Amino acid sequence: MKVAPFPSVKLMSCEVDLMKTEVSAMLHAEEMGMYGVPKILFFDDSCEICTSTCFLMEKLDGNTFSREREHMSEEDAAILHAETGKYLQKLHQIKGEKFGHFCRSELQGSDWFDTFEMLMRRVIGDGIAAGIDIGVCYDEILERLHADRCHFEEVKEPCFLHWDSWEGNIFVKDSKIIGFIDWE
Repeated sequence: MKVAPFPSVKLMSCEVDLMKTEVSAMLHAEEMGMYGVPKILFFDDSCEICTSTCFLMEKLDGNTFSREREHMSEEDAAILHAETGKYLQKLHQIKGEKFGHFCRSELQGSDWFDTFEMLMRRVIGDGIAAGIDIGVCYDEILERLHADRCHFEEVKEPCFLHWDSWEGNIFVKDSKIIGFIDWE
């Protein structure tokens, strides 16, 4: 079971409605034929079951790649990394209509650079509002972003991404990938 923070908890602007986004992304990935997506058993955003949005998904068999990696050879880890790459490549073949967050139209756009810049400005605004010093001037981040705009312009078609695909969110069993979690 996964439960969102209490409604009174201050979240980053990109984290609002994250449970709804995660459930919607998982259902979409499954509909598009992706394996390894835990089945959603229950979703409640009415806050009638508990004081926050929540969902229940099936338990994946196996362990996280990060936990199993401690006991595997570099060759076996490389094989799983290659399998992860193939999975993500297949996932990225699912095309979208807009760039940006999956379920929030105010965080979407038709141009990749403009959408990414808007998302970065929101994250930077969150950091400034929270008084967080990241060791680099926020304006410098935006300057560097604009300096590399040409690289963003190469991307013309939005595609589906797993935003958090690291070894801790990949489940393996018998040296095979069996699933991914944290689809927000």
